[in-house]
Amino acid sequence: MRLITSLILVFVLVSLCAAETVPELYSQSYSQEYAEGYDKALESMLLIKSQSDDYLCRLRIGWLLYLLERNDESVEAYSSAIELHPEAVEPYLGLIMPLAAQKKWRSVLVAVENVQRNDPASYSAMNNKAWALYNLGRYVESADEYRNIIKLHPADIDMSSGLGWALLKDGNKVEAKLVFEEILRIAPDNISAGEGIIDCQ
Repeated sequence: MRLITSLILVFVLVSLCAAETVPELYSQSYSQEYAEGYDKALESMLLIKSQSDDYLCRLRIGWLLYLLERNDESVEAYSSAIELHPEAVEPYLGLIMPLAAQKKWRSVLVAVENVQRNDPASYSAMNNKAWALYNLGRYVESADEYRNIIKLHPADIDMSSGLGWALLKDGNKVEAKLVFEEILRIAPDNISAGEGIIDCQ
């Protein structure tokens, strides 16, 4: 009975693949994602994978698995994309998301290092490095990373907030307060800076 069921399933998948081309399945997958039908979007990509198991397919499967909060599988998919293009930064940037969701901060730092090997000024990599260091309790290093980002993006309030919190956690209340005050000067309703000011008291 199981054999018959398996044969029927294979037949259905083959029939679906034959009925829809790879471009059609990609189009379906994107439309399904935009409609927040992540399961269906993934199904379309798995049909593509049965016909054309390439880099982009693996990359997109990793993304959809992340959206579905299937983080271990997402890590596997991104890692398989890395196998095909180890020099690319995209799969490492993708890999950071499910690793961070699982609070695997040391693994996040490894992924960041791989991104920065080919793209040292990557905003996403720098941001995630600062955040990972913060979560590992390495507040001085985290503050240094936030400062590096702010040099390149002086108007980035989120990164200034990150700096303020790293300073505060390191016990540097005076400098942290100055950072939070500057944020509140231009964004008076900023919740993070408001909470930071209170904690600086």
